[in-house]
Amino acid sequence: MVFAPGVEITVDDGGELTINLASTIPIAPSHLFSCDEMWQGITVNPGGVFNFNGSLSGNDDNICKIENAEVAVNAIGNGSGSLNPSIYLNHVTFNNNLISTKLTDDNYGSTFLRSCKYECESGYLTKIPHQGVYPQNHILLEDVSAVTIGGSGNVPNTFTDIYSGIKMVRSNAYVLSSHFKDLKNNNVGPSQNGIGIITENLTNVPCTLEVGAATQFKNLHRGIFSRGNFNIDIHNVVYFRDIDDISIALFHSNYNNKVVIDNVEDFSRTNIGVLVSGRNLYSVIVSNNEFTNTDFVETSTGSFQNTAITLRGFSSTSGAVEVFNNNQQITELVFMPLI
Repeated sequence: MVFAPGVEITVDDGGELTINLASTIPIAPSHLFSCDEMWQGITVNPGGVFNFNGSLSGNDDNICKIENAEVAVNAIGNGSGSLNPSIYLNHVTFNNNLISTKLTDDNYGSTFLRSCKYECESGYLTKIPHQGVYPQNHILLEDVSAVTIGGSGNVPNTFTDIYSGIKMVRSNAYVLSSHFKDLKNNNVGPSQNGIGIITENLTNVPCTLEVGAATQFKNLHRGIFSRGNFNIDIHNVVYFRDIDDISIALFHSNYNNKVVIDNVEDFSRTNIGVLVSGRNLYSVIVSNNEFTNTDFVETSTGSFQNTAITLRGFSSTSGAVEVFNNNQQITELVFMPLI
């Protein structure tokens, strides 16, 4: 089944498009949405392939759009390492979905999610059965052994409007060429800025988050917030700017993780640049980063506010703890040593 280019596809209330084993559905530039009620979205079962390959229109908007879905693209693996669902999303706008992309229980090494816009223009969902609900995560990864988010080309992924851009639960991911900006947590009053990437893993099997080139974080509460058993490799990020709490917040108590934060071009107007807290970490390297805090307005008065680098709570570390070649010749931002 192939949809013709440029069509608008109105899905029945509660409807679902399912892609099963050995099925491939390429959808040419199209707009998928519902009318009065939300629809379930597109479900890709083990062995299925979904290819939504769009392009930019004359006003730099994506021609491909998916709106009003409970889970716009839902890939369901079987955990076997074979018959992996394959998802190819290029120049797609996701708007007003409860979850835009959900990947579970498999290796998505061949999948690509690039040059997409993740947004919620209304700020909350307007269609039943989720009318008035504030979406929490644009991309949700659960038990994913590998996936790349972002990629080649001049157009990045952009994440705006809701609580978090990407949430990873017991998952491994490489994120690059992605912009996280103006995310909002509207589930608290008054509303707060949101978080770019959230990770959680309380198992004994370590996961890895790598964040690389052409990635930006702006006007957020936290850029990256990691809890539990994760190896962290953050390198060649363009900037963390206007972060009212912590740009990179890593809470990894009692896990033997490796942490590398290297060559971030700019931390500016951020309450805390880097905070690493944990006992029994394997190694921590924070190097070749630029911290500038001119004109920053302090947002808290705790023990570690307005600092470039804070390492705390260490009782034993197997490998190196190295902090070097960071430019911290700045106004009202100081280095907090290991405590």
